[in-house]
Amino acid sequence: MSSSTNNSNTGPPQWLTWLRYTAFIPLYPIGVVGEMGAIWLALPVIKEKKLRRMVLPNVWNVSFDYGVFLKLLLVVYPVLWWQLYSMLLRQRKKKVGGGGGGGGGGGGKKRD
Repeated sequence: MSSSTNNSNTGPPQWLTWLRYTAFIPLYPIGVVGEMGAIWLALPVIKEKKLRRMVLPNVWNVSFDYGVFLKLLLVVYPVLWWQLYSMLLRQRKKKVGGGGGGGGGGGGKKRD
């Protein structure tokens, strides 16, 4: 009975941790490219049907064009994506190591 209690506190198997912190490396960029492509392909439809568009004059005295918003989003998306992707890579390095001979620890600054 005590052995089953000890096993439940050991955490997930190492291969599962490795998979969790590694699978995003190819999958995340593929997903981002897919999202950006879907936005790009939707732009003509959004413009043609004037979707999510608010023109002046109106009660709130505000104008908004969803197509312009999406174009701006496509400009900043890669920068924002890279910040998040870099953070995930740093988390991966802490959790499974950097792949540079040993996996974690001193960060390569120890020299004799």
